[in-house]
Amino acid sequence: MALELLVLTLDDIVSWHGDQHGDRLDCTRPERADASDDRHAVAQAKALADTFTRCRHEVRLARSESARAHAEARMFASEQGFIAACAAGDFDIERWAMAWMEDADRTGGRLALASMLSSRMVCATMESALGQDWADRFSIVATADAIPVHEAEDEQYRLILRTTAIPAHQALLVTASAHCEEIARGIGMQAVRLGAQANLTVPSRDNIDASWITIDVPEHSRTAGMTESAVG
Repeated sequence: MALELLVLTLDDIVSWHGDQHGDRLDCTRPERADASDDRHAVAQAKALADTFTRCRHEVRLARSESARAHAEARMFASEQGFIAACAAGDFDIERWAMAWMEDADRTGGRLALASMLSSRMVCATMESALGQDWADRFSIVATADAIPVHEAEDEQYRLILRTTAIPAHQALLVTASAHCEEIARGIGMQAVRLGAQANLTVPSRDNIDASWITIDVPEHSRTAGMTESAVG
């Protein structure tokens, strides 16, 4: 299929288990002496990310100003703790995602990164993993800050499509989340779930003639959810 944009999510591309030290595709960062510190920092960050997401949902559902203020205060606290955890450890990108990022750099393929965390949290994570120029790898980075709290999650994917001016059927979301897969399909995007619906060929450094994305998607996955316009 002709694809113009590969959409990745922060939750999928970060190795939240912190177990990829020694087998990075990007070997520019020095190894830390104590890998257990990294694992602890990554685990702490993951827990705080979950808290931030949960509190953001509570803000959306809040029926009183006091409940909203309480949830927002917890969001801020979890954001601050998350950023501190990122500073305390080295984060890694999953090998399959790193391979696509490197291949996109080589071929000019377009990548988008989506996250329902704040911009500051996304920056802290990606700077820890890839350095300060990490955003250069992506055509667009869409975070929770760009989405009003009352908006549904599909608005983030619509924002990506509007900004890149790419039709929904030419954008592919790769995710481990059935929820995100359903949202993407609902607005007409291609979507596959890691390990469930498609055979994705990670680019190989030894095969420089390989196309940017090689994907074998079952027929029902190609047509599902492709009736709605990409732009809301």
